[in-house]
Order: sequence, then structure tokens, then C-alpha cells
Amino acid sequence: MNPYKNCQGMAGNWSCRWIEAGHSEKTLILLHGIGSTAQSWISQILAFSKDYRVIAWSAPGYGQSDPLTIKAPIQDDYVRVLLAFLDMLHIHDINIVGHSLGAIIATHFAVSYPNRVKRLILSSPAGGYDIPQNEALSELLQQRINDIRSLGPAGMAKKRAWRTVTDHAEASVIQQATEAMSNITMKGYEQAVNLLGRSNLRGDLDKLQTQTVPVLCGVEDRITTFEKVEQLTRSLKGRYLLPISNAGHASYLECPEAYNQALQKALTFEG
Repeated sequence: MNPYKNCQGMAGNWSCRWIEAGHSEKTLILLHGIGSTAQSWISQILAFSKDYRVIAWSAPGYGQSDPLTIKAPIQDDYVRVLLAFLDMLHIHDINIVGHSLGAIIATHFAVSYPNRVKRLILSSPAGGYDIPQNEALSELLQQRINDIRSLGPAGMAKKRAWRTVTDHAEASVIQQATEAMSNITMKGYEQAVNLLGRSNLRGDLDKLQTQTVPVLCGVEDRITTFEKVEQLTRSLKGRYLLPISNAGHASYLECPEAYNQALQKALTFEG
């Protein structure tokens, strides 16, 4: 018997896919990053489904979830979809983990709907570039779009996925990271790059000064580097940093046991 379910449904007019396990009244929502899907969270779904109803969505344009109908969506658009998703599942109070780009969505959701979030946890959070809507994306972000247009998802994954883990990662982990990045759609990825460009995580965190927000990060992360995450955590009140040793950006995939231990501390921390 499969310990988790692959699910699909309609959240408003959005056709979505997600993975879930567990039957607890406590809910744990997992939001993946820009180069991944719900499938990457399997180790966490299995570990935490004993105590939580664990749900990992595939964001718009990822893992067979439809992209958004808006050409260049921003934080508010993703938050509206997440709200519709939770309402579809009749879920109100949540513990939510946002990894990388998912941290931007999770934090903006907590700012927008504070009465729905029991605990916000960030994992290797992407900061966003805070580029105004009427300005062009930076060359760095435009190159991401150019890569998926010219190489396709599989080609882009071959070029980029290795950077999400450490140089000493096992071949099977690199393969998992590559497969996850290969399962995104061109439109979904372009929309996600726009979200990254227009967002400002720090600005949203400033609005949550009274709330404790644990932060997990791989010590060898070369994308959202540990040094930058440590600086972000140190500069804001009510933050709790949990380093994952010997792990890169995809620490939940590369070192699942250590990540799960840190996540358990984050879920139960009182400070």
C-alpha cells in the first residue's frame, strides 16, 4: 500500500496536483522552490505524516499543475491561489514550510493571512530582487528564462541542477535533483522567475517582527548561501537559524535525516 497519495483537483479555476499523507488535525504544508516539485519532499512527507497531515503542492506550472493565467504573476497572485488551494481542502490553520522561492510565497501568505498560519518556517529562503513591475528583469534573471527557452526543461536541469547539492553528493541525489528540475513547464518557470524578480522577502519579514520564524539552511548552500541566510536571520527579531551540515541548497533531498531533525525542532521551538 502506497504510504502517500498523488492527488489532483480544482482550486477555483486552477487545476492542481499535490502529494499528501497522514490524517492528523495538525497540518504541515510544504512549498518547493523554483527548480523542483512536490515529489522532492517525499522524505519529509513520510517522516512527518505520523503527527501531521502533510501536503506538498506542485506550484502553478510545476509537476502537472497548470500555470497561472496571468502572464507575469506576482506574490499576491500566488497567495490567492494558495488560499484557494487550502480552502478546497477545507484547511484553515497551517504550519507552512517554504523552500527557496517557496519561502517568498509562504511569507507573503503569512503576512496576508496571519490568522491562518500557526508557524512559518523558511528553508534556504530566496530574498527576491524587488524589481518594479514596470522595469525589465535583470540580466541574471533573464538568462534563466533564456536557458529554459533554448535548452528546454531537461537541458536546463542538466545545466543547473548540480548546483543545488554539494560536490560530495551521491549520484542518486544529483539524479533526483535533475529529474525534479526536468518536470517543470516553460510557462510555469517563466512565471516563477518573474515572481522571484518582483518579490522582497525582507520587506515581508519586517511585517512579522513579533512572530518567531525558524530558518533552515544547508551550510554548503551555493545558491542562497549560508552566510546570506545567517545575516538575514541575525538582523531580524524572532528568528531561529538551524544549519544543516554537509548539505547544499536542496538539503531536504541531500541530507533528509538531518533536515527532518531540524524541521522537527523548528515546528516545536518556543522562543
